[in-house]
Amino acid sequence: MSRQHHYFIGEKSQPFQLSVGAVVINNKNQVLCHHFSGVRGSLEIYSLMRQTVEPNKSLEDMVAFGLEKEFGVRTKIRSYLGSIVGQFTNWENAGVEKTTVYFLCEYDGDIENPKMKDEELEGIKSKVEWADLDDLIAKMKSQASSFGRTDYDESSVLKRVKSGI
Repeated sequence: MSRQHHYFIGEKSQPFQLSVGAVVINNKNQVLCHHFSGVRGSLEIYSLMRQTVEPNKSLEDMVAFGLEKEFGVRTKIRSYLGSIVGQFTNWENAGVEKTTVYFLCEYDGDIENPKMKDEELEGIKSKVEWADLDDLIAKMKSQASSFGRTDYDESSVLKRVKSGI
């Protein structure tokens, strides 16, 4: 019997997670991303906006919700970019298969002023910032191996954006 528990769906022994992701790019080929520092000491993580899909919500609604909640921006979806399937271990020590469906989004507001305040939780600093597209691709490739999580490498999605510019 299937169940839903917080972010995970499916059997307790084999849960899965469905998320949406968004690439917001400006006219300088910069991508809006989360930058986490102080992870496991001195490691850094860069991440696109990702939001877990809630029951009875559309993917489009979840993209809008996630971008406003995490980055403080409103956008319009321009195109579908593909998906990434990754795996990680949850707090119940079960392997979780995570699928994230990505969209390219147009930013409707002042491109220079998204929600860029620094936050800190348990020694990990979080900041929303604009990152150069090529630099972000390189950083995401290397961080996936540092953490052993394939879903931390979103470079394939960014390469699709780059090929369409």
